[in-house]
Amino acid sequence: MKKNIKEYVGTLLEAIETKLADPQRETAKKLVTDFLNNCNDYVTAVYNMETSIQVARFRLDDEEYRETIMRLDRNRKTCHNCLVNSVNIINRIADMVNYEHILETKDVEERQNRRNCGNLAIEVVKAYFDARIITYAYDKHW
Repeated sequence: MKKNIKEYVGTLLEAIETKLADPQRETAKKLVTDFLNNCNDYVTAVYNMETSIQVARFRLDDEEYRETIMRLDRNRKTCHNCLVNSVNIINRIADMVNYEHILETKDVEERQNRRNCGNLAIEVVKAYFDARIITYAYDKHW
């Protein structure tokens, strides 16, 4: 993805606001929020899995270690599935408002599509982290 994700989301929300009517408009805006949250959830799940595996090797016996990895991997996979679904939903919303897709998923092999969605999640989280909107708003009001 080469576009500025924050600009993309802002423009998509503006298009939703002007081109869709309620209740479709409110549902679409909630789905955009869900997409952003799913990006964060997936990145967090990967981080938790990788750090936990690294530490668990030295703290748990073999059986507990296997169970921990399986639990963490199930959680990561669930978050990844939610993310892939969210990307597809955002693309459908973009089609409804005649806007570009956030990520092209058609004609992409499933494994590569899942990797692309994961990479998109990292870009989204990084874009919002780098902007530090909350810090700015907090500083401005205090």
